[in-house]
Amino acid sequence: MKKALIAIGIIVGTAYACQQNQKEAVSRSEVKHFDVSKYTGNINVDGRMIIAEVSKAFEEMYTEAIEKHGTVGAVDYCAENAFDLLDSLGHYYGVGLKRTSLRIRNPENKPDTLDLAVLNNMRNLGEEGVELTPMSMKFSGGDGILYAPIKMQPMCLQCHGIKMRGDIKDDVWAKIRERYPEDVAYDYNTNELRGIWGVYFPAEYWARKGRVDMPEM
Repeated sequence: MKKALIAIGIIVGTAYACQQNQKEAVSRSEVKHFDVSKYTGNINVDGRMIIAEVSKAFEEMYTEAIEKHGTVGAVDYCAENAFDLLDSLGHYYGVGLKRTSLRIRNPENKPDTLDLAVLNNMRNLGEEGVELTPMSMKFSGGDGILYAPIKMQPMCLQCHGIKMRGDIKDDVWAKIRERYPEDVAYDYNTNELRGIWGVYFPAEYWARKGRVDMPEM
């Protein structure tokens, strides 16, 4: 466990350069009505609250999509709406949001160097039987990031479960392959590590603490 954490520390310096493009993009995403009344300015506390709310929003989107369009239709619906939802939630909270995995479905969710270090660390800890919890880092420029594990839920098996077990029906599989020819995000069991959420806090975030409205920029 210590070796895995040390490896992350070593790689942060190299990976920080990869975070700069994300930092620049987030800094331009100004929020005019950012309600921070329940946020603390603590990356661990705020990050966990944001992830809880983002996870709930995605679960509601998946559930509604399946109910309205069936599992096959939900593949298209989620492919067309997931990024917009993530972007709008990031704007609302004034942070950068991402989700990624060692086995991705959408190429746009490809992990960067730092993501890979965290994913491998969490995978190794999980294999050792360690309970996975969020982890955070702060950088010298004042920005920071919190990562949290994404565990497989029963509802997700119909698109990410074990193919040979029949979790993914043939028509659903055909739609997934049509949308994502290089997909490798399947053959998961319930509660297995599916990936990670990343919440990127730009340096400007800390200045918002205690302020309900962002000024016009």
